Amino acid sequence: MGDHRNFNNFTGKRNMKKVSIFTGCHCISNPGAGGWCAILQSSKHRKAISGGGPDTTNMRMYLTATVEGILALKEPCDVTIYCRSEYPEGAIALHWKIRNNRDVLSQLFNAKHNHEIKFIGPPTCWGESELTAADKIAQEEARKQSKG
Repeated sequence: MGDHRNFNNFTGKRNMKKVSIFTGCHCISNPGAGGWCAILQSSKHRKAISGGGPDTTNMRMYLTATVEGILALKEPCDVTIYCRSEYPEGAIALHWKIRNNRDVLSQLFNAKHNHEIKFIGPPTCWGESELTAADKIAQEEARKQSKG
């Protein structure tokens, strides 16, 4: 995992817009207050989206960042997801063999169908500055959640 695995689900369009999604997450304790961030970047645009939860886990936050990043796309895209965790990619590859976070996994399976998706993660995770930016935003979201 983590080194250019393709999850090609949508093959109806050529010349799809290329979008990179950089994900970050942070939990103050695991489980505990947590935050997630997805930074979407195309050749013309950059957008950061984020959120969190008061009682969550790192894995749930990584899945949520991935799902929310994909859901933010307004048209079918050729997507590269950069993530420091192998969990989102593994969750797709194992298709329902993971018992935790099934509600978020269901959202992920439904969201990915209109896009060409590729994951890049450990140990060859590029885009370090954007991943660091996503992690900082996720840390802020986790702090907000801990203050309640």
